Amino acid sequence: MKEEKHCCCHAQQEKKENTEELHRCTCAGQEILVMGKSMRADLSFDEVATLLSTAEQVWDMPHAGRLTPAARALWNLHKEVIDATLAGGWDNPVHPWDRDLQDFWRYPLAFCCYGMLSMAMIEPGLKPELCEYARKTVLLMKDAPIWDEWVRYGFCDNPITKDNIMYKGHLHFVYGVYRLLSGSTEFDEEYRFLTDIILREYESNSQNPETPYYGIQCEPDQYFPQCNSVAMISMKIHDLIFGTDYNEKYSVPIYDFIRTHMSDRDTGLFFSKYHPSHDQAEPYVTGFTNGWALTMLHPYNPALLEDGYRVFMKYYLKPMMGGHAAYLRDYASYDEASTGVEESTGQFYTLALCKEFNDPARWELFARYFRAVYGTEIRDGTARLTLARPEDESYIHNYLLWGEVHQPWAQVYAYDWKAFRGGKTE
Repeated sequence: MKEEKHCCCHAQQEKKENTEELHRCTCAGQEILVMGKSMRADLSFDEVATLLSTAEQVWDMPHAGRLTPAARALWNLHKEVIDATLAGGWDNPVHPWDRDLQDFWRYPLAFCCYGMLSMAMIEPGLKPELCEYARKTVLLMKDAPIWDEWVRYGFCDNPITKDNIMYKGHLHFVYGVYRLLSGSTEFDEEYRFLTDIILREYESNSQNPETPYYGIQCEPDQYFPQCNSVAMISMKIHDLIFGTDYNEKYSVPIYDFIRTHMSDRDTGLFFSKYHPSHDQAEPYVTGFTNGWALTMLHPYNPALLEDGYRVFMKYYLKPMMGGHAAYLRDYASYDEASTGVEESTGQFYTLALCKEFNDPARWELFARYFRAVYGTEIRDGTARLTLARPEDESYIHNYLLWGEVHQPWAQVYAYDWKAFRGGKTE
């Protein structure tokens, strides 16, 4: 039996069930089909990995006013990857990207860009290069290989006009990061155009005469809470820039809808997806969905989701390395899941998740896993993932950097960005 035949995202395609091309999920989370070759839950380790940065050092960065050596080394690697990609394309010989993961490249790029806001808060002197690489991220996020699966799979010839929040939510956020950091109006026309598209779609969906809902689908009839979370916070970033009230007007009602339609009643943990056509959620609580969604939706219901986080870690964290490291299961009882495996790309989100919920002890557990699996070393001031293929290094380092530097969203919102742009922060 071919697993592609059961792909969630293309179940409604007209009886075109025999090609892998038509049955590859384009939503985030399915990267494990490829990344699972190296990042797995069944690995064993001969020794306990040593951390490049302790949690104490990572949490102290805002007080120290500078990045840890490990964070700076990852940042130096990130600049290399971005520059090599812009200069030589996605297949460049220095830092190539895995073509098997092309439909997912936007996710690590975008999340790493969100980490630039935290880096600015930690070390304001990095402003010139943060602005430079936020701008370069915008350019890459607009490049055709980032979004062309929307055309290849026959959804639409334009990736932003309808649905596809899994792309346009990230694009909107990345525009906002660059604008908030730099004050530059270079992309303002595009930014306003995309904002208007999203807001009109919010309004239209909430007034749907058959099944009104709040938020935007990824593929047709496939609504994912984690993908909507990105556009929700991007509206708060827009508010910080322009003084609008889109977070209260749109994002808060979207969270309320997610809470009532696709969340566990007691814990607030999120279900895997929702189908507007039937007003029905699929009540699976997965490591991937919640690793991402808890990180991004925490500001919308802090008390409930902090309780949910504790429950999530109790049942989904798998101890490794004799209890010195950890892996995030996709299912609490993975052997009962339809997949029959416990691998989860939720692992990529664990470092930022622990930063968001102020959990340094568990951060170290997950960080130790990544160090052991990918062999991260600092060489001449730049991070190298010595046990990873070049294609994996280009992809994975984004999550490692974001997870090292992320500051809780409440602190991002409260930061004096006007002073930062004016060079008045210490």
